[in-house]
Amino acid sequence: MNRNNFRSLAFIAATACLGVGLGAPASLAQTDSADRPAEALAWMQGEWQGEGWIIGRDGQRRTFTVAESVRSAADGHVLQIHGVGTAQGRVIHDAAGFVTRTESGMTMQAVNMQGQSQTVPLEVTENGFAWQLVMGDYGRVEYEASHVDGLWIETGAWCPIGGECIQNFSMQLTRTDGAD
Repeated sequence: MNRNNFRSLAFIAATACLGVGLGAPASLAQTDSADRPAEALAWMQGEWQGEGWIIGRDGQRRTFTVAESVRSAADGHVLQIHGVGTAQGRVIHDAAGFVTRTESGMTMQAVNMQGQSQTVPLEVTENGFAWQLVMGDYGRVEYEASHVDGLWIETGAWCPIGGECIQNFSMQLTRTDGAD
C-alpha cells in the first residue's frame, strides 16, 4: 500500500471511529471561521472564577463561588464550557455546555450534574450571549451573559408560565489565567 492510500485509509478509519459522517452538508462543513462559536465568543476562552447567588424553589437566596473553564475544540467549531460551583465546601453545581453552529444558528447543549440535558438556541449579542432553559410546568429560565470591563457577568430570571420573570440568579467572574 502506498503512502497516500495509507493516509486516506487512516483518515477514513479515524473519522468512522469518531462517528463523523463524510457526507456532511457543505454549509456545515465549510463554516467561515468568523461564524464558528470559538471566534464569536472568543472573549470567553480561558479560566474564570467568581461569586454569585441563586434563589431556589424554596425561595431562599444562597451564595456560591464558581470556577468556569472555557475551551475551543474541533478547530473552533465547538466551544466547551465547564462550570463548578461550591457553597460551604461542597459542590452544588457542576455543568457543561457545548456551543456549536447549526444551519439555524448557534445552539448549546447544556448538561447538569443530575444528568439532565437540553439543546437550546444560543444568541450571540453585542457584548455576550443569551439563552434559556425550558423547565416544563415551572416555565423557563432566561440567562443573559455579558463581557464588560474584563468581567463575565451573567444573570438569570425564572419566568413562570403566564407570569412575570423574576431574577433568580447572578454571578460575576474575573479571568484567572492572565489573558483578556
